[in-house]
Amino acid sequence: TPFRERARREGFRSVLAIPLLTRHAAPAALILYKADPYRYSYTDLELASIFGNHAAVALENAALYGLSDERLQEQTRRMEAIVESMRDGLILASPSGRVLYCNQRAAVLLGVDALQVMGRDSAEITTPFFDLADIKDKKQIEVSRENPVQDLRIHFFNVNDARGNLIGRGQLWQDVTHDKELDRMKSALLSTVSHELRTPLATIKGYASTLLAPDVTWDAAAQAEFVQTISDEADRLTALVKDLLDMSRIEAGILDLHCELFDLNDLLKTLLPLFSAETRTRIKLNLANKLPLVSLDQVRINTVMRNLVENALKYSPDSAAIEVRTYQADGQVVFAVRDFGVGVSEAQSKLIFQRFYRADNRLARQTSGIGLGLSICKGFVEAHGGRIWVDSAEKGATFSFALAYHL
Repeated sequence: TPFRERARREGFRSVLAIPLLTRHAAPAALILYKADPYRYSYTDLELASIFGNHAAVALENAALYGLSDERLQEQTRRMEAIVESMRDGLILASPSGRVLYCNQRAAVLLGVDALQVMGRDSAEITTPFFDLADIKDKKQIEVSRENPVQDLRIHFFNVNDARGNLIGRGQLWQDVTHDKELDRMKSALLSTVSHELRTPLATIKGYASTLLAPDVTWDAAAQAEFVQTISDEADRLTALVKDLLDMSRIEAGILDLHCELFDLNDLLKTLLPLFSAETRTRIKLNLANKLPLVSLDQVRINTVMRNLVENALKYSPDSAAIEVRTYQADGQVVFAVRDFGVGVSEAQSKLIFQRFYRADNRLARQTSGIGLGLSICKGFVEAHGGRIWVDSAEKGATFSFALAYHL
């Protein structure tokens, strides 16, 4: 048999096998053999069993240690994966300040390589932002930088062992640029809206008080003028509130559209009578002969068209003409309004559709508004699956939007 051949080859004539009983180690046995024929006694079996038990315990301990080490490594990998996926940066340093760990987010915020900072002095890599010596016992600071524009909040904490002994120090870096921008926008909104509300309210209050004054009698023409002014200012307040409500719906994603098939040229023709006869003489039309029908919400798109036309009139020099065009391009119907004013710079074109943004030029400062009109236009057009953009020319700018048409 194979076993007999192996015994002859290995030079043994008797064998005693003691199975090692383990739960976590691989199956094993303690093998004793002699070169001569031998009958093992009960004492031999007891002694071999004792050795076998010790060997089994040693194997089991080794297996458990390896399993524990493997689990520890798995937990470490899992913890590193969690820390690396954090939106915040994390730096851990020894009590002396040497960096022991720096996740990728912290490296990005600091502008360094995560591996290259290991072992370096933490004060050295944070110097561009703050001096650790100035921090002392502060738990949190906020720093800003200009290139790129970024606001950071840094939390400082100690790392202690189970006995409360200091074993390291940590820094948690948070990018709060978006939060700061929201705060700035809220402040701008409150300031602008309060001004825009106060002006018509003051006018309404003034004219109403004048009409109610007991010691003055106004003729019918003056009364009609006062009441008309009050009505106009009330309409202005209504438009402001409507803009704010529209913007909130757009941002919340709850804008309802009631779409029907329309011809943009027909919509424009219903829009023009809303302007005065003098204003209509400034609007030059260049319309396509026949346009495909577009599925749209008439009220929303009318708002977009009116805002673009009013902006072109508002930001053009007095009595200057504007051009309104409609045409087809790439399966879309395009509505474009060109003015011949100061134009839009490349930097402004990237910001002009943002909320509360107003161009910093003489004409903009002379006109009222809170900078929501173009942002609302963008929200309405994109809700229809379209796009809106601005092209600047040597003189003036062209604001356009495009919607897909139905054949």
